[in-house]
Amino acid sequence: PAAAAPAETPAPVENKPPATPEQMVEKARAFAKAVGATVGEAVQHSLISSSHKTDKLWHVVFPDQATVDIDERADRVVFFSNDARVAELQKLEKTPETLVKDEEARARAVEALKAAGVGDDVIFKKSAVDTVGKAPALLQRWKLHYPRVHQKVRFRNQGVELLVDAHSGNVLTMDVNFYTPPPKVVEFPFPNYKAGNAARDQLRLVGVPNAGLSSVEEMIVEPNRFWQDKTTVPAQPVHARAVWVATFHIKRFPVEVWLDGVSGSVVGGWQEGDILTKPPPELPRQK
Repeated sequence: PAAAAPAETPAPVENKPPATPEQMVEKARAFAKAVGATVGEAVQHSLISSSHKTDKLWHVVFPDQATVDIDERADRVVFFSNDARVAELQKLEKTPETLVKDEEARARAVEALKAAGVGDDVIFKKSAVDTVGKAPALLQRWKLHYPRVHQKVRFRNQGVELLVDAHSGNVLTMDVNFYTPPPKVVEFPFPNYKAGNAARDQLRLVGVPNAGLSSVEEMIVEPNRFWQDKTTVPAQPVHARAVWVATFHIKRFPVEVWLDGVSGSVVGGWQEGDILTKPPPELPRQK
């Protein structure tokens, strides 16, 4: 494989005055109200500088009512919990009769995404009903997943997860996982068939000559040193890169090779379990 391409430079942060606690509290209050939560005047807040999501995370709590986390740099709500409704559901003694349909749950989710400042950064992927609790108080929630996209290309393992109360339509929780700024370059002049061949070459280097190629997809990832030392921790400095993700299946276990969309160089990968480092024993042949 070709030598590693130079790292993308993360998007610069605009120079703007830091937000005040009052501004962040009001932003949190406005979001909570926008998704149907009732919040009062009592509030607790703190600035967290070591979050995995951002280095300027405002944690705002309306006691026994709602929790809202805000990424100050991105000006985006990145977590929400309707604590009052969650507690109320836990105390119910029987299953509510009303049931919100998929279309309404998705509409509520879209409203929450817009209010959070996410908007066009995600696409809808799937929704499913999740049942929790014990009879006779079985509770149903819509689980909705929205992968993050940039220029119509999906980020790997980044996006938004929402839980919507299937009985009232209230958004119960929202978790936004946007870890890196989008890459400056999202181009794929290196063709996908060459990416598949280069990925096969990479597997041959580690002693896997005949792996079955399942797919080659455009994706945005955080490059890592998987093919140097099998670590999946993002390489420093952490940045996003538009790549081809070539997926193979080795003894039914998926293995990914990531190749830069411009140069075709290998910039990372992933495996399920330890299939490459600790191959499973061969099963005895039936006579």
